[in-house]
Amino acid sequence: MLMLFMMASVAQESSYEPKPRAKKAFDEALFYWRSSDFVKAESGLHKAVEIDPAYPEPHILLGDLYFDQDKFDASINSYQKAIEIDSLHEPRLYYLIGRVYFEQEEYAETIGQLETFLSLPGIRKDLQGYAEEMLKISRFRQYALAHPVPFEPENLGANVNSEHDEYVNSITLDDNKLVYTLMQPDTMIEGFYMEGFVMAVKTDSGWVDAGRTLPALHDLGNIGAMSLSPDARFLFFTSCGAIGGIGSCDLYVCGKRGEGWSKPQNLGPMINTANWDSQPCFSADGKTLYFVSARRGTIGGSDVWYSTFVQDTGWTKPLNAGPEINTTEEEMAPFIHPDGKTMYFSSKGHTGMGGFDLFISRMDSSGKWGSPENLGYPINTSYNEINIVVATNGKAAYLSSRQDAGYGGYDIYRFDLPQVHAPMPVSYLEGHVYDADTKEALSAEILLIDLESGDVTVRCASDPGSGHYVAALPGGKNYALNISKTAYLFYSEN
Repeated sequence: MLMLFMMASVAQESSYEPKPRAKKAFDEALFYWRSSDFVKAESGLHKAVEIDPAYPEPHILLGDLYFDQDKFDASINSYQKAIEIDSLHEPRLYYLIGRVYFEQEEYAETIGQLETFLSLPGIRKDLQGYAEEMLKISRFRQYALAHPVPFEPENLGANVNSEHDEYVNSITLDDNKLVYTLMQPDTMIEGFYMEGFVMAVKTDSGWVDAGRTLPALHDLGNIGAMSLSPDARFLFFTSCGAIGGIGSCDLYVCGKRGEGWSKPQNLGPMINTANWDSQPCFSADGKTLYFVSARRGTIGGSDVWYSTFVQDTGWTKPLNAGPEINTTEEEMAPFIHPDGKTMYFSSKGHTGMGGFDLFISRMDSSGKWGSPENLGYPINTSYNEINIVVATNGKAAYLSSRQDAGYGGYDIYRFDLPQVHAPMPVSYLEGHVYDADTKEALSAEILLIDLESGDVTVRCASDPGSGHYVAALPGGKNYALNISKTAYLFYSEN
């Protein structure tokens, strides 16, 4: 896009008749500039200006050249000299100066220049569109910087973070187990990195590594982008380049039985495509899998999609989360809070502070996602903010961030989520199912039913190894708890 901007600077020449020697020097400089020989281009432009100081085009191209080299003061100075020569004939110069200020994050100056540009007659339609978008972003960032949200991140400490990158992925309903992806150098191949899944548990003294509680999956190729279901019974993850895979990156799942895990299964052609499918998040109601994909039908580079699991039939055909969530740029890392109505995700396309920003969207009563809201500065910065998970209580949030005081790379931090961006209140129900006579743990179907609507709010199963179950309870409703297993009496309680 910057190349389009630069070419716009020299595509329209003024009606000024330059001195022949100055025109020759400018044409030669333009040739060198287009050939990326910037030293000769700069020399030729200075020669043209020296021969004919009133010739505006060399000043404009010098502004472009200096902008490319991050010499922002010199770039502005060159553009302003061209304005002094012919302010009315070159309205795009105000746009170009605004672009330089924007690059320096000087938003008040950017706004002033762009407002002047947009007020002038005869501006080009393409530059008008660029200017309007830049003006919108500048106004947002100016306001966000002047009105920072509360943000006091706490590093989770050396038991979790290291000199390598840690990316937070999921937290269990009881808020006591946090899972994340650790990226560290491959000990076998120099220059390559390996991703592994780690669980940390909360203790009175802080978070500690839980040891080998998650399956080792390195034989599946390059693994990553993992999501542990809120009841900690299913592990969804991405594998790229696995033997027998459907696309470049596929989604897999394995289930927990007691202290062990089942063999990973590819989610199959209903979920995976020949394109890139990644970054899963399984909803707490046990019904819906959200993920990111570059499949056909995607609005931008990567979109948020979702599929519902139907008892006895399997996954439904994935649907795009829609234009409220997805843009013509990239969306990443959806996190569905246990309230089932609040999505946190990362986007390059929605108005933000730069790079990927974190957003919140709430589902309305018709099941449609609302307009996303930026989580604000300094949660979001000019760098990339991608991963965020929010605890069941809606108060604590966790993200991965590069901070000067960290242990190195991306570390995981905890912070208090501003109330304005908190999800709906959620509690949880926890118990065990076992044979009353033998005390043997049982795998039973657990249903939580909304007494008002009759809808099944949560469907899950107890662990066959331990009989344990945990289920989310969105607030403000009355529920019926139904537990059933073949050859056993049905259990129900309100």
